[in-house]
Formats: sequence, structure tokens, C-alpha cells
Amino acid sequence: MARAAFPAANGGWDAAALRQSIPNPFFGIPQAGPFGTVATIQRGQLLRPFPEFGDVLMHETSAGGRRQYNGLTLLLDKRISQSRGGFWGGRYSYTWSRTMDNQYAENSVYQARVATPQNNYDLGAEYSVSNFDSPHRIILAPVVRIPGPDVQNGLVYRLLGDWTASAIIEFVSGSPLDPVLSSGTSDQNLGLFGGRQRPTLIGDPNVPGSDSDRVATVNQPGARWFASRAFANPGMGVYGTAPRSVGDARYQFRKNVDLVLAKDVSLKGGRSAEFRMEILNLTNTPKFTGQVRARRSSTRRASAASSPRLGSCGSFNWPIATASSCVVLGSHGTLREQIFPSIVRKLSAVRPRSRGIRSSERVRTNALFSHVRRKP
Repeated sequence: MARAAFPAANGGWDAAALRQSIPNPFFGIPQAGPFGTVATIQRGQLLRPFPEFGDVLMHETSAGGRRQYNGLTLLLDKRISQSRGGFWGGRYSYTWSRTMDNQYAENSVYQARVATPQNNYDLGAEYSVSNFDSPHRIILAPVVRIPGPDVQNGLVYRLLGDWTASAIIEFVSGSPLDPVLSSGTSDQNLGLFGGRQRPTLIGDPNVPGSDSDRVATVNQPGARWFASRAFANPGMGVYGTAPRSVGDARYQFRKNVDLVLAKDVSLKGGRSAEFRMEILNLTNTPKFTGQVRARRSSTRRASAASSPRLGSCGSFNWPIATASSCVVLGSHGTLREQIFPSIVRKLSAVRPRSRGIRSSERVRTNALFSHVRRKP
């Protein structure tokens, strides 16, 4: 309607004409609400379906929603057994998939997005790669029974026998880029009362280099994850041609390793206990949130979306029910920090108490009580 009423030379509409103030036909009418108290009104307001009302918002509607998922999963399951070669097992999977939808308002920790379509009257144009699309996902969950001494008695076996190592290793494709113009530029270009203008895609948004090369730091303040030169301002009175989500430009390829070492301990009375040491984010790899996507912004930064390396260990002794605990914390700035010396240092800082465990350092600790079970 705006294009037909106020056509522009570029084939769009005259955004300045829509913002022009004209006499308000609702002035002095009490039933008009806020519009009844002002003498002028923007011309574009009178072109809306219900000009006597302001914004009418609808949230979480399924009408007109579209989503399509296609994927292929390869899965390997192996159990630990007593046979030769049965000391290892686990679940290993790879998923190759693609998710398409027009759900523009859905949020993701690893991707920034705007909860507004470009054109409120054309939700079909929002159909693109989903915010949650992860084309490649590898999950490795190995379990290994560590061989102990041949002689299954004595102090050596009690220390070195019945150990099990397990891990969860995850490799996941990053979320797609969701490009938009800043709200101020969008409002000026469109002259409408809703919608967020997208740019025009004119090049490759990807920036070469590793994760550390693409993150701005004190030593490289000009580093950027995406290249803003790949997008252009579409101008006034037209919509941008970039898709809602650019599947060829993605945020960080996420990598994470969690490790668990566990040992079964035989106790009197046919009972057993388990000692566990857990290290989350073993490689201390930072994971970043999505960036605010205002085009040509020089002040946008991505923040961390995950914790640094965090380790904990604990034991449970039956029937005295005393506990010990330790915590290992890593910093994203100390990637070469040794893990096990840190465990020893933290052990000396922990004091067991009757109702829990507290550390003298400014770290949060939890006593990890193992599951006590009766032997069959």
C-alpha cells in the first residue's frame, strides 16, 4: 500500500512522505485513546489496517509457521564386556542435517537474533535456515575400563585396580548469521511502524583465520568474526535481499570435552563406593555468544557463553559417611594450565564439614556423593 500511495524512483516507496506530519482526524475524539489528544499524526499511520490503533502485537502464533528438518544419523553402540577387546565401549554418532523455518523470533544462546520480521505482511520471506540449524554434529561418548594389576589383591590393586575413564566429546557446527541493519537506519529507510530492514548481501561475510584470529582483543582490536563489507545498505523504501539467516556464514564451530575418572572401592558388608573426578571443558575452550548484528558496528563484541574448565572430585566412605571434595577451575586465558597439579593445590584448600564442604578460595564447591550400592 505504501508503494502504491507514495511511489519512489527506485521502485520502492517514499519513506519521508510516510513520516510526514499531517492534521490528525482522530483529534478531540475521546474514544481514540492517545491519538485523540494530539493535533497531528504521521501520514503512514493512516495507511495501517486499523489506523485508530497503535501497534497490535501477536506472540507465539503457529498460523503460517513452517519448519522442515532433514537429517542422516550414523550411530555406533558398543558395550563393555569380559571378552577380549571388551575393555572399551560407548556410543558414537554423527548427524548431518538441515533445518529450514520462518520462526524469526526463536532465540539461541550461540546466536543473536531480532524478534521482528522484515515485513509483517510477508512471513513467507522469513523462510530460511533455522537459528538452530547445525549441519554437522559429532558426539563421542567412549567408556574405557583401565587395566589394573594381574594380581587382584593387596594394596597395589586397591590403588590401581577398578578404574574407569569416560568422556563426552562434542563437535557442533555454529549457528548461522542473522544480519539486520541498526534500528535507527531501518526506521529511517522504511518509514514504517514495524519490521527490521535487512541488508543486501553483496559478498562473502566470512573472515579467514582461526577463532583467536577473529576475536577482538587488546592486541588485535580490529579483528571481526564477520566482514561487514559483505553487506550493503539497500536504501530507502525497499527491503533488503539478504536472507533471514545466512547459512554460509556461521558462528564458532563449538568443541567441548568432558572427562570422568571413576574407581570402584569394595567395602565391608557387601557394599561398594565410587570415587569420581569430573573435569568439564577439559581443553578450556571458550565458546562465544552471538554478536549484535548492527551493520558496520565497530563496538560489538561477543561474550563467553560457557564456563572455563571446571573440575570436581569426591569420595564417599561407608558407613562413616564422611566426604572430601576438590575443585579445579581454569581460565580461558591460561590454556596451558596443568590440571592435576591444580587438583592437588585445591585439595589442600578444602575442609570437610558435617553439613557440606566449603573452600577458603572464592570458588563454588560441591561434595559429590557417589551412588552406594549393594553387590549382587
